Amino acid sequence: MITYYLEIDTFDIESGMSAISFVDKPAIRTTWQAFEDLPKTSTWDDSRQIIMSPVAIPEVPIKRMYGDYEYFVKFSASTIEKMMKKYIMDGNMHKVNLQHDESKEVTGVYMVESFIIDERFNVNTYELPKGTWMVSYYIEDKELYKKLVEDPNFNGLSLEGHFNHELSEERLVFSILHETDLSDDDKYEQILNILKD
Repeated sequence: MITYYLEIDTFDIESGMSAISFVDKPAIRTTWQAFEDLPKTSTWDDSRQIIMSPVAIPEVPIKRMYGDYEYFVKFSASTIEKMMKKYIMDGNMHKVNLQHDESKEVTGVYMVESFIIDERFNVNTYELPKGTWMVSYYIEDKELYKKLVEDPNFNGLSLEGHFNHELSEERLVFSILHETDLSDDDKYEQILNILKD
């Protein structure tokens, strides 16, 4: 499967993350609920109403679609660190919504901790790789906190933003022709699907 690395331009105001969303299915395939096929990598503290969770994990393939064509994107550890710094420097720490819906932006949710897992950590409770971006949010409203922790529609965090990667039709066709192990008939079918979109 073809994989593209996403990048940001630290000098471009539009590039990078614009918000973090509480979601049902985090693209990084980690949750704060304990599901059979996904590792539990987050914690919550009921007495302080704080949720801690990863936002981005290096080298984790994230599935995407372009028409009928499936591909993957990844973030490198260095890109994740640049994203974290730019997100904070741009003043977006408290921009949070539900299920990637801008009309469901929530207030009273504050990022109180943000760090990259690196060699400074003797114990890595979640067994996440170095370069993982972790955040902690204080949820001011008790009902919202309870909903986020108990509702099965909320299982983790997901980032949203604008990232650089080439995904033109020409690049997809080239990738299908030269970077896959598909049969010629399957390649032809995939290319036709891309071109008719």
